[in-house]
Amino acid sequence: GWPGITGLCCEDYWGDYITGEFPSMSLHQIWHDKALQRARKLHEQGRSDEIFLCRTCDSILFHKYRDTLLKSGTMVREELPELIPDFVEPVKNK
Repeated sequence: GWPGITGLCCEDYWGDYITGEFPSMSLHQIWHDKALQRARKLHEQGRSDEIFLCRTCDSILFHKYRDTLLKSGTMVREELPELIPDFVEPVKNK
């Protein structure tokens, strides 16, 4: 957010899942805060639907069906491809 408020992800347009406030919290504190730890744990356990923001997110579809999408040649996001080369390269090389 503009005043330094951090949210769970870029899809949280309304600030429903606040994870911290910079600079009153350091980036390290925000990253390791209970709010983000809980969200990560729920995602790892396949329980992301317990977070309202994630329950209504369509980005999870890509992660659930990643292999199928890549095999079918469906376009994937190419933002920062150096961070996700295994997502981007199979599609580019088709």
